[in-house]
Amino acid sequence: MPNSLSTTSRDSGVRFGAVALVACWGWACGNQTAPPVVSAELQDLQADHMMLGMSHEMTQEGVRYAHLDADTAYYFADSTKWELHQVGMTVFTVTGEERATLTSLWGELDEETESMVARGDVILLLPDRDGRLESAELNYDPLRKRFWSDSATVFREGGTTTRGSGFESDLEFSNVRITNARATGRGIIRF
Repeated sequence: MPNSLSTTSRDSGVRFGAVALVACWGWACGNQTAPPVVSAELQDLQADHMMLGMSHEMTQEGVRYAHLDADTAYYFADSTKWELHQVGMTVFTVTGEERATLTSLWGELDEETESMVARGDVILLLPDRDGRLESAELNYDPLRKRFWSDSATVFREGGTTTRGSGFESDLEFSNVRITNARATGRGIIRF
């Protein structure tokens, strides 16, 4: 008789364990949360990669010359370009001092050359000159060491406002040229 009691007890334990395992598995499977899914708009996007909160250091021969931030960045493999939204960029001197800051609604960064086109409400601030440039579009080319724009431009410095149909400057802002310049105000603009 003790053998049959042991067998029954063991069988009951195995059955109870199996039922408990199936119940836990069923509960776990039934309570799993669905994986996060992006909006339909993002699912339809043709970009190969998307990055939220992009931060990019631009260097040349180990020296940082600019820092780029974007709220959102889209990469298209067939063009080697990043499309940027809500752009912020700081350009530095070779000694690491802030030379200029740029903000824009949109931008496009060339992955190979690190040149950039900023578009939409572009503002370029020059802290050492107390200058401010506004344009619809501004190009930045670190290899040719220049900023330029073929769009209407407003440049403010020292109480003077200069308007023109374009803008060009070296990265040091020592050679600044505003196309078709018309100045108003009392200050003197250094070019």
